[in-house]
Amino acid sequence: MAILAGGLAGATLLLVAEFTPLFYVYTPRTGARVETVGTGSHHAFAMIPIALLVGALACGAWASASRPALVSIGVLAVIALGISLLVDLPDAHASGLIGSSSARFVGVNSTPAVGMYLETLAAAFLLITSVCGWLWLGAVAPAQARRRQPD
Repeated sequence: MAILAGGLAGATLLLVAEFTPLFYVYTPRTGARVETVGTGSHHAFAMIPIALLVGALACGAWASASRPALVSIGVLAVIALGISLLVDLPDAHASGLIGSSSARFVGVNSTPAVGMYLETLAAAFLLITSVCGWLWLGAVAPAQARRRQPD
């Protein structure tokens, strides 16, 4: 039951994160917010298929005690963590200039918002679920093997 709950909770966090702000762009001198960048639009809503697949794999891992499903959840968690840390995090801590040729350029900084934290938390949660599920199935498997042996 913990595998199903962990997998579905992580998948839900990934889905929620896709529809929240990823980072805010603001001017450091005045502190005015210039732009809000959404999590999903920043990486083409890549976490939605990952979340749906994780949900299906969590149901399969729970129903049949499938180790390959748990490994797949772990691989998807690493992919989600990679998107979060390698694609989203650098832009969430970036600074630069904005403006056009007719206007003056203004220095801006970006700061992470709730979407950054949610997707990172979800990926870490799924990775923990995968590892703990694998360990739990390892502890249960020998007991099942002993019951199946003829006397």
